[in-house]
Amino acid sequence: MDFITQLFDELATRDSWLVILWLFIAFLIGWIFRWLLSRGKIGKLTGELDRKGNEYNALNAKYNGKVEEINLKSADLKKVNLEVEELHARIKQLESEKGQLHGDLYSCKDERSKLEAELASWADKESVFNTKIDGLNSQILGLQNQVASTPEDLSGKVAELEGANAQLQADLDACKAAADAAPKMAMAAASPEDKAAKAEQARADVKAALGAKIASASADEKDDLKRINGVGPFIEKKLNNLGIFTYNQVSQFDEDLSNKVTDAIAFFPGRIQRDDWVGQAAKLHGMKLDGTLNQKAANPSNPEDLKIVEGIGPKIEQLLKNDGIHTWSDLAAASVERLQGILDAAGDRYKMHNPSTWAEQAGMAAAGTWEKLKEYQDYLIGGRDLKK
Repeated sequence: MDFITQLFDELATRDSWLVILWLFIAFLIGWIFRWLLSRGKIGKLTGELDRKGNEYNALNAKYNGKVEEINLKSADLKKVNLEVEELHARIKQLESEKGQLHGDLYSCKDERSKLEAELASWADKESVFNTKIDGLNSQILGLQNQVASTPEDLSGKVAELEGANAQLQADLDACKAAADAAPKMAMAAASPEDKAAKAEQARADVKAALGAKIASASADEKDDLKRINGVGPFIEKKLNNLGIFTYNQVSQFDEDLSNKVTDAIAFFPGRIQRDDWVGQAAKLHGMKLDGTLNQKAANPSNPEDLKIVEGIGPKIEQLLKNDGIHTWSDLAAASVERLQGILDAAGDRYKMHNPSTWAEQAGMAAAGTWEKLKEYQDYLIGGRDLKK
């Protein structure tokens, strides 16, 4: 207490008040200086804050842009997924239509076989009718001679015979009309000279189409055209003589060129279209390109060469071996369901293949019945039995 009292007593002097005033002024100057420093720092911080705010706004705008872009991509993805689903549905529809078309094709082939049988029957009937006509003409001639050589009046008998003759003639006319209605008669309407001239012109037209309407090819590029159902060695040779050697060329036939080729090789009219050479050749050409078109069986010595089976190429062979099918015997014992499952698991590219004949072919190879296997493969189209 004494110290404080003494301090206040000393502050009452003039010098003490000066010291207090100096201290107050110093405090005031320090406060003003600090305020000035704080103001500059605050301004700097405010500028930094504004800059950070601008950066935030830019980043926020960029974020919003990315969100919008993601939304657009999501919409595109949904659209693509819908398109994929539509394509799968279309593929299933086309597969169904293809099966129907195959059914229609074989119905047409059956109908064709019936018509060919009927044609042969009409040819036989025509021969029988001609024989009957000759016999009846001979009978008529004989009766006329008898009438002429009879001295007595046989006018009643003659009238009776003439009536019978008229009936026979009517029957003969009906037979001729039936024979004329036969398909073979219609097919034989053109004279041999007209047919030869038409064939020669057709050959010239087909050769002119090579390199212009369809691709040209050489004998070195020759495919086995006998794999096309309806083409045998004789027809293949005729096609080769026209400059047609490959599946690709046949796949490019249009209606007009098919008809010209028919005339050029003296083939059955409409047969190329009915047997669908164009469709078969396109499929064989595609299999040739992707390596699934193998060569015909020729007594191979390696039982692990699964490519001997028509319809199996190197890639499918590897798929089968990856699943434990290594030999002809393994393949012969495999069910169609197992083989189809292997193809389905490999993706859409392999689902199109039909393994329905693979086990049967492999069984023939394992048994060493090569002639039987070759004959069977000549019948198949790309490894498929189209009647199954």
